Amino acid sequence: MNARLAFPILGLAGALWLTPSVADAQSETEPKPERGKVDGVEDEASRARRNGDDRECVDCGGGFFLFQMADAAFRAMVMPSPHPGQGYHRYPYADTLDADAFVRSPVATGRRFGAMTASYFADNAVGGTLQAGQFSLEGANGVMHAGMEYTLYREPTQTDTDWLHLARVSVGVVPRMGRLGFMRIALAARAVILDNSDAAIGPELEVGMQAFPARPWGAAVNARGALLHWNWGGSSGFADLTATGSYFVGRAELMAGWRYTKVGSAEAFNGPTAGVRLWF
Repeated sequence: MNARLAFPILGLAGALWLTPSVADAQSETEPKPERGKVDGVEDEASRARRNGDDRECVDCGGGFFLFQMADAAFRAMVMPSPHPGQGYHRYPYADTLDADAFVRSPVATGRRFGAMTASYFADNAVGGTLQAGQFSLEGANGVMHAGMEYTLYREPTQTDTDWLHLARVSVGVVPRMGRLGFMRIALAARAVILDNSDAAIGPELEVGMQAFPARPWGAAVNARGALLHWNWGGSSGFADLTATGSYFVGRAELMAGWRYTKVGSAEAFNGPTAGVRLWF
């Protein structure tokens, strides 16, 4: 393995592997809450089910929508680009002769980039134990962009440990902002799965930006909103906002920032996040 890639690859694996261990260590030194924030999401699912008009809805068409989004994402990542257009350097700040540029246009070659990210989240609630690990994979071909993401939340309480799964697959565009970054505009399928068999799926809209203002710094902001349909009927809104700053070490982007996630009327998940992204 290339020595320059060893650190970011180990970081990607370690960020997810350490999440349960950190939660266990915290739970040994702090009292566990009687009810956690994941319990609030379960209450939201029950409320939506009580208020739902369509009690027979299984996934409200979400399964077919998810399949269509996955197919579109795959095609966007592998489809050839025969015409000159938007392209990229090998990774941000890779070119020492053009140090402040990442996005290029027009180009006939170098049309693609890929990135995989692992990150850690800790809720900032006093006495809370909610933490999460997240893994994502994304790629661009010209202006087209596609991505997949999975987040696992873990929250020990006085009676048990609650788990919450978030997943999404997206396809969209990344129009350039000069040469120093790009916008993110995407449609996605969002899934929320609780450990009590409640699950929801629905369409999501994402708007954001990724910027590389000066070597070796980066910045990103992403806002997402979805309408979720629960498996036994009823619906809930979903919101997710992330803002990060980053520092580049070769192909590795070390990130830290803040994340806010809210499902319906349940109490929001709100706290710091940190991780590493590997560009390829």
